Parts: sequence; C-alpha cells; structure tokens
Amino acid sequence: ILLYNFIKGKIFMRLFNIFKNVNQNNSSKLLNNVNYTSKNSFITETNKEDVSKLHIYQFPPISLLKKNQCTFKYSDDDLNLLASNINALLSSKHIDGVVSKINTYGAIIRFSVKSTSILNINILKDFIFNVEFCLGAKSVRLSQPLNNTESFGIELCFNNYINIPLRFILESTNFNSDPSSIFSFGIYKQGISYNGNFNRTSHILIAGITHSGKTTCINSIITSILYKTSPLTLKLMLINPNSDSFCIYNEIPHLLIPVVTDSKKASRALDWAVFEMEKRFQLFNEYNVRDLKSYNKMATTVNNSSIQQLPEIAIFIDNYTRINSMEKNLFDASLYRLLKNASLLGIYIILATDSLYSEEIPTNIKNYFPSKIILKQNTICKLSNIKFFSDSLKLMDYGDMLFYEKNTPYPFRGQISYISPLEIQRVTDFFKNSNNSYRDNTQIHKNNESKNISILSTKNNTYDDYFIDAGRLVIENEKASIGMLQRVFKIGFNRATRIMDQLEAVGVVGKEEGTTSRRVIMPMKEFEQYIIKKK
Repeated sequence: ILLYNFIKGKIFMRLFNIFKNVNQNNSSKLLNNVNYTSKNSFITETNKEDVSKLHIYQFPPISLLKKNQCTFKYSDDDLNLLASNINALLSSKHIDGVVSKINTYGAIIRFSVKSTSILNINILKDFIFNVEFCLGAKSVRLSQPLNNTESFGIELCFNNYINIPLRFILESTNFNSDPSSIFSFGIYKQGISYNGNFNRTSHILIAGITHSGKTTCINSIITSILYKTSPLTLKLMLINPNSDSFCIYNEIPHLLIPVVTDSKKASRALDWAVFEMEKRFQLFNEYNVRDLKSYNKMATTVNNSSIQQLPEIAIFIDNYTRINSMEKNLFDASLYRLLKNASLLGIYIILATDSLYSEEIPTNIKNYFPSKIILKQNTICKLSNIKFFSDSLKLMDYGDMLFYEKNTPYPFRGQISYISPLEIQRVTDFFKNSNNSYRDNTQIHKNNESKNISILSTKNNTYDDYFIDAGRLVIENEKASIGMLQRVFKIGFNRATRIMDQLEAVGVVGKEEGTTSRRVIMPMKEFEQYIIKKK
C-alpha cells in the first residue's frame, strides 16, 4: 500500500507540474469553472473572468456609511451632579462606598462604586430601588464589578436615546487594531467596541421583543463582515422565513445561496449544512486534525494542491417563530445537530427570536448557544445556563442589550450600533455595480457516489435520486421504514423521510402506523410500469 501511494503521488506531482507549465504559457486564457473548496463542498461558476482577478475582493469604501458623530448628551456637570447624589444616598443608607469612576456608552451611564467593607446584597437591592425613585431614572441596574478597582457598579438610563452609527465603530482604533476581529455589533463594558470572531463567540442567540433591535444587530454583524472579511475565508447563508428583510443582501459575494424566504427551502438549506458538517468531520478525521483552524494551517504547510483551505460558514436565521409548523420538526432536527457538533468544524449559527418560551423555541436548542445577546423582554423566561436574566426587564428599547459572551460568568450591558436601510442599500449596490470577481451565481451541490445532487431544487415534481431504488427495496422486503432507508443508502434522517413521503404520495407504501413498519401496497410490476410511464 505504501509503495502504491508513493507511485501514485509521484505520477500526480508530474501531471501537476505539466499542467502548471501549460497554465503559465497560456495565462491569457479565461476560466469557466473554479472550485474554491476541496471535494466539491460547493461549486462557484464564473463567467469567463480573468485568472488574475479571481482572488481579488474589493472591500466597500467606508464613505458609503453615514459619518454621524457619536456625541453623548450628558455633560460633565450633569455627571458630577449625579455622582454627588449617589454618594449622598450611599451615606444616608449607611453603605460604605463612594463613586470612583464614571463611564458613558450610548444612553447608559455607569458609576463604579468602591467600598472598603463587605456589602450585603439585599441592602444593595433596596439601595438600587431608592436610586431609581430619587433620581428619576427610567432604568437602574446593579452590575457586577468589571475589575479589582471597584466593588459594584450602578447603571442608569434616562429617556435620552443616543444613536451609535456603525461607521463610528468601524473607524475606531480598538476595532481596526485587532487583527482577529471579523465583526462587531455595538459597544459594551467601558464604552469600547466589541471585537468578535466566531472562534470566540461560537453560536449566538439574539432574543428580544419587537423594536428591541434584533434585526439591527444582525445587519450590523453582516455589514461589518463585508468590511472586514473576504468571501474566500467566510461564507454566509441567510434564512428569514415569510419575510423579505434579508433580500437586500442578494448581491453580496459572501452568499452561498440566494436569501431563503421559504420554510421548505430553509429546512433543505440546513440539510445541506448538516451534510457539509459530516463531510468536514470525515475530512478532519482523515488528516488527524481537530478543528477548522488546524486544518487550514495544515493545508498551507502541506505541498499538495488537492488540499485546499475551507471557509467558515455563518448561518443567520431571523424570525425563527415564523417557520411553518409542518417543516419545524425537520428544521429543528437539523438545527440541533449543527448546534451540537458544527462549531469546531467552522459552521456557526446566529439565530434571532422574539421570545425564549419553551413553546416557541425548544429548551434543548436554546441551551446550546454559548453566547447570547438578550434585548428587552416583557416577562421573565427561565434559561438554565444564563444568570441575571431578570435584568432584561430593565432594559430599554432600540438596542439596549445584555451580552452574555462564551465562557464569561456574567453578562455585560451595552448598546447595539445602528445602520439604516439606506446605508445597507449603498453597500449592496457597490457589489452590484463594481463588477466584483466574486459576484457569481453560486449553487450548493452534494457529491454522493459521483453524483452532484442539488438539494435546493425549486422543482416540486422531481423525485429523489434514490426514489426508484428505495421503491424496489421496500417492495422486495415487503416492509418499509425510514431506518432501513438510512442503513441501506447511508443517508440522513431528513432525506430518508422525504423519500418515504414520496413513496407514500405515489401509493407504494401506506400511511404511518405508529412505530411499526409501513405496509407495502403496490406490487413490483405496477411500480415498474409507473417508472416507465414517468420516463
């Protein structure tokens, strides 16, 4: 076996060198098909683009976004007056503490209180109620200490709504000086921008009522990705059932497929993501690597053209509760598998929902999100792996958030940056009009036994490629079950379920009868006649 692999490698390298020399002599020729990933993960077709332009991504200019300055409405005199009033309340309640520092970010004012003695938490809760009543603040929250220089923090928010433009964050030194950051959605902690990447956050859950800022948060993440990341390193999949709010992004080059607005196509899109996850899992086992970062590092060091770097895939899902109830079981099954196993393989989920009730989003799904952006809530929803969730009742509308980052003991309060639909339209028009070499007609395909099977087909009258074989199999065995189709054809549960539904619609098998196998109704001769008639 070793001798065979050695000879095969020698022959491959010789053919590769010949092909390389031919390309150098004919560099003016145009390409028709380019495969960006290994083993047909997804296929990108270009319309006779020049070879030299294939790896050029034109970043959108920052001038497309508004240059509104992020000016705070609180003057120094107002802040000093509030600090003195808080010190007076501390002394009146016999609490050993004094305001040591003041930070403002967005509409939030944070007072850091330093104390030399041990404080009782029940006394502090009563004190917070007095602060809200005496100062007339609309929202007051007791926060945990950010560092060793303070004992606790007091966060106040009045009626003043302060808009934080996304351009203010993208131009900030904190965001540009961090080479690992690929997106941002607002400011937090001491007024600094959040510099995020999916290795740091993994899957993200965004929850909040209407007009709390969910869609604005997603738009900020997507737009910051367009300004910071090339499509060669990150691909996007946008799913928004029964809504067209994502359709504005149909022109961006990062998309794997057009924006999905149908529940059936949404479940099929997640089916492909599960297939890609399993494919990457086998690939990583083959090369003995643990995660996507290790695989891409190995791909750059190994002198083998067949091993190419794989991009990260971010799947954005908005309006989760609008998914059709008939498709929700299949959708949730694929979503659960992705949340459980896909993060190390470079596939991440960003899901936005209106509520965290178990009736709307299953508990086993929402508990698998290590990072959460909690916006204003109407009622308290119990969440097993997040503390201080009752503080979401004290949040304001339009972007006031509690950010619970992965591997952090408590959430941070912050404010989401704002980007208008007009600014998003300018950015997408830039890709539409700039003749960007990455802007192409991308389709997702599966490579199953030397067949490229499109799983996002829009035709309703086509059958699965295993339909005929599955029909013959169940008729010969005189019983039909989804598990049997999975074992014989080595396919997933969702695909086996669709094949069984197609067999039931034709009349090959009967209806589902609990946990037992389905009855086979159609004989083999009649099934063969049906196939000939269809052909």
